[in-house]
Amino acid sequence: MKVALLLIPTSVAIFGILFSLYHTGLDQKIDYDGLPQMKQDQLKKSSESQQINWKAIPIIEWTKDQQFAMKAVRNQTPVVLRNTMVTEWKAMGWNPSTLEKKLPHLKSVTKHDKPSIVYFEADAPMAKFNLPWLRAIETLESMTSAEFFGNASQKGSYCYWKDKISATSPLYDDILPHDILSVSKSPSYVGIWMGQKGVSANTHYDIEYNFYVQIYGEKRWTIWPPESHWDMYLSPRLGPNYRQSQVDFNAPIDLQKYPSFSQVGGYQTILRPGDVLYLPPLWFHKVDSIGPDDVIISVNAWTTVRTIMDLVSLQEPTLFLPMLGLDGTVDPKLRSILNLKDEAEMTKIVTQEYIHAFIESVLPEMRPEELLRLLWERRYEPLFDTWSVTIQCPGDIPKSISDQLRKEMKQRLSKAKRAYDDIASIGVKEIFTSNYIEDVLATTLPLDQVPSFLRDCLLPSSDY
Repeated sequence: MKVALLLIPTSVAIFGILFSLYHTGLDQKIDYDGLPQMKQDQLKKSSESQQINWKAIPIIEWTKDQQFAMKAVRNQTPVVLRNTMVTEWKAMGWNPSTLEKKLPHLKSVTKHDKPSIVYFEADAPMAKFNLPWLRAIETLESMTSAEFFGNASQKGSYCYWKDKISATSPLYDDILPHDILSVSKSPSYVGIWMGQKGVSANTHYDIEYNFYVQIYGEKRWTIWPPESHWDMYLSPRLGPNYRQSQVDFNAPIDLQKYPSFSQVGGYQTILRPGDVLYLPPLWFHKVDSIGPDDVIISVNAWTTVRTIMDLVSLQEPTLFLPMLGLDGTVDPKLRSILNLKDEAEMTKIVTQEYIHAFIESVLPEMRPEELLRLLWERRYEPLFDTWSVTIQCPGDIPKSISDQLRKEMKQRLSKAKRAYDDIASIGVKEIFTSNYIEDVLATTLPLDQVPSFLRDCLLPSSDY
């Protein structure tokens, strides 16, 4: 999912109150070793930023060499770079008139009845549940670029277009050299983004290094670190809004439904033509297309991150889950430890103990009960608070049996532990762990029992 995002003005008053409170994970020292020294007068907030009291993203005047990408990623914090080699791209001359000639026809233009663009995965496991998922009416249309640009000045219809810039694209030569935006030999993906003024999308995260170049018009970026994820109320991994916040930023914030949202704080900056924003993996972001032109044009480059991709490769539950075969049969060694005849009971016990063993292995600094409580409260409860599907929780087992099961399971998890140890951000670890737990539950239980098992069986009875 690759989308751009907006804050509607009606929410400004609310955000002015909410975001004056900063999350403890935001006050990290930024030491850009090897980057040109930043002048104090360059670290300014716009008048809008001062009103809302955001923290400013550092802005660094660069020199035109090809090493800024590798140096910018060292601290894994956002930074805006100016005076880089992208200012010499032919693409800096793009505008609606020049792109009409280069791209006479546009395929798969996203057209919405509202300015907010929400990613909705209709094939997601829980998409069939009748819940208040975020969604918008959208259509994919092919149109001429003249029609696209003409639509930008019309009210009541919102168009958005993105496309990969491949070597055969008529735009390719205009963004050379683009390997300056990569921390490896070349980016994994280079793409163009075009949207009309006012187009928005829901807050989300991506998993790659992202270097984002502003070409035409201006965009306001609002960014939160991964450690804010509990307060952002991520949508369930199994739902159609995966990787996105449940909070609708285009409507008044319901603090009864999302009480911890008042604790979140963020950074903000305005990108102007020639600016390059570095955004680290799993940082939440929304982007406002604020003008002054009717159409806003940008280019970005994603590069995959080895340590993050190692975690992605481990998300398949069957890699470590102590079951044999697709029928969920329990591993013979664990079966002998439990010594139970009820297969369903045995599966639930193994699921419960495995989830605890996994959290203890990859997040030793956090009690499993605490992570599971937050997973329910921040991802599931706002959507499933009245979920009435009943489930028979597994019975208690002696602590000696539990310890024996978890010891056996942890031996299987040494590879996962090494992959998590390579990640510095606790927020990234918690996000991936939470996603993985959902996948495990969906593998061992009927889908409609997943919320109930999380709430009724995995949480301590004193919590609910």
